[in-house]
Amino acid sequence: MQPEIYDQDFLRWTEQQASLMRAGKTSELDFAHLIEEIEGLGNEQKIALQEYFREILLHLLKLQFSPALDPRAGWIDEVARFRDQAQARIEASPSLMNFAPDLFVKAWQ
Repeated sequence: MQPEIYDQDFLRWTEQQASLMRAGKTSELDFAHLIEEIEGLGNEQKIALQEYFREILLHLLKLQFSPALDPRAGWIDEVARFRDQAQARIEASPSLMNFAPDLFVKAWQ
């Protein structure tokens, strides 16, 4: 296998890795990049939850401090939508709850 394919054609690399896994050819896997990508997937989950928290906070602040009346219904809907998305993400990956307090604080910063 050509390790440089990871940098040249990511899609092809992923297809190759999946094919090797299905065939049980673990000795041919690109473990260094697989580890990096798996860790990246976990980080993306955390980042997404932090972004939902940020959007919830932003819309709650708008509701609290904005004198505007027309967009309020939309902001309320957005808060509900972002809460639902955050909850769905946590339900899909319950261990995210372990990171939720820190992610909430980061969303506030």
